[in-house]
Amino acid sequence: MALKNVYERLVKKALTIMLVQGVKTFFVSLFILYLFYRLVTRHIIFIENFLKDVDLTLPFSELRLQRKKKVFDDELDHLVRAYNTMSVNLQEAYLDLKQVNIELENDIIARKKAEAEVKQLNEELEYRVEQRTAEIEAANKELNAFCYSVSHDLRAPIRRIERFRCNFEVSYGDMLDKQGVHYLNRIAACVSEMNEMIDSFLTLSKATTVELSFERVNLSVIAKRTIARLQERDEGRQVKMLIEDGMVAYGDSRLAELLIANVLGNAWKYTSKTSQPQIAFYSKVIDGEKVYIVEDNGVGFDMSFAKNLFTPFTRLHTTKDFSGIGIGLATVKRIVARHGGRVWAESEVNVGAKIFFTLKGKDIGYGVISAD
Repeated sequence: MALKNVYERLVKKALTIMLVQGVKTFFVSLFILYLFYRLVTRHIIFIENFLKDVDLTLPFSELRLQRKKKVFDDELDHLVRAYNTMSVNLQEAYLDLKQVNIELENDIIARKKAEAEVKQLNEELEYRVEQRTAEIEAANKELNAFCYSVSHDLRAPIRRIERFRCNFEVSYGDMLDKQGVHYLNRIAACVSEMNEMIDSFLTLSKATTVELSFERVNLSVIAKRTIARLQERDEGRQVKMLIEDGMVAYGDSRLAELLIANVLGNAWKYTSKTSQPQIAFYSKVIDGEKVYIVEDNGVGFDMSFAKNLFTPFTRLHTTKDFSGIGIGLATVKRIVARHGGRVWAESEVNVGAKIFFTLKGKDIGYGVISAD
């Protein structure tokens, strides 16, 4: 019995100690919780509520905890300082982004305005192009009608004049003295010159109005064919020819024939009084552009008159020295212009001349020099 009583007292004492320790632990935990709330939790709640009200569109508001100053900063102080630094950076980034958005909006507005202006200008340009095209088509029709008139209506009186001259010469030629024969010859020469002018005018009109059909054109072959015709016409002439092989351009074959015929014919004519005439046709790359060159050692011309060289019916030499009416190089200029190119000349009196021209299009090849 005594041992049982001792055991019961020990159990009660142990329960009492456990109860007391539990109560003590509860109050200690409660006290620690209160201290944690006072020192940490209430500040975290304050930070949470503060962050809920943050608005980057409003002026920056610094986060400050409501507590006494301490000698040393703790983790909350570091957290508040980091937040304030981050908030300042975010505010600056937001303001920068806002400014960028404003500038972007202005750029978009300006771009839309520019696009509208460009659209309006394009519409105006299209209208002007259509209007100009209509005017050009009308002018071409008028020019074609005029050319038809020149070809038929003007040739008729010239043919009658020539017929009357021939009849007069046949009927009364034996009665004429030298002066009368001279007058008849002058009439024949004027009729021939007028026919040549009409032919030249029609050729110039063709170079301006003919519809272009672009294809590969071998200028070397055309040049050799042209020289063969010139040599057949003037069998007694000995001219040293240098023609580069393989000069292939992109253009209208009919106008290319006319272009080469005029530019080589010009060199052929102005070397007629040279003792050892030479004519060369070759190509060269100048400033990245393929340039075709016809060079001769003929009489040349004064460069001070070069601006008139490609003007229709303008001559730098008298008809007494060289035949022609001044339409060949004018035709060359118009053909080159219709191919998007340009033409120019260099010369020295009694030394020779060089005619340069370009033809825009596919740049196909260069070639080698061949002597004929």
